[in-house]
Amino acid sequence: MEAFNADILLLPNWVQIWMNILGPVVIGSGLILLFNAQTRLIGIFTLLGMVLSVVTMLLIHGQLGMVKLLGIGHVLFWTPVVVLIWRKLKTINPPAFLKAVLWILMLTMAAALVFDYYDVVSWIFGNRAPVVAA
Repeated sequence: MEAFNADILLLPNWVQIWMNILGPVVIGSGLILLFNAQTRLIGIFTLLGMVLSVVTMLLIHGQLGMVKLLGIGHVLFWTPVVVLIWRKLKTINPPAFLKAVLWILMLTMAAALVFDYYDVVSWIFGNRAPVVAA
């Protein structure tokens, strides 16, 4: 974890800022969604997806370092959450505040996934260089 955090400090400032927004939005939204029966399942999957994606990224970082494949954690575990939120927004009618939380969460995760899909596909097609200089 220490090496991962050290590598994060070597990333461009905008990436660090994005990560400092992304984590609290996902975790905070997941926790808020737990308190309503209509959104509880989404909250559980959001928090579970966050934990699993972080564990996946740490395992990959431990083996390969700070590479574009790290995005696979979000691709695998956040894509289903975004799809779940999209579908639930069509079928449930939570209070306005929770509806806003769902939209913010979905759009934030979807924005992250744009970067992550690009990075993972780039890695698959041969861009295996470290993202930061060692």
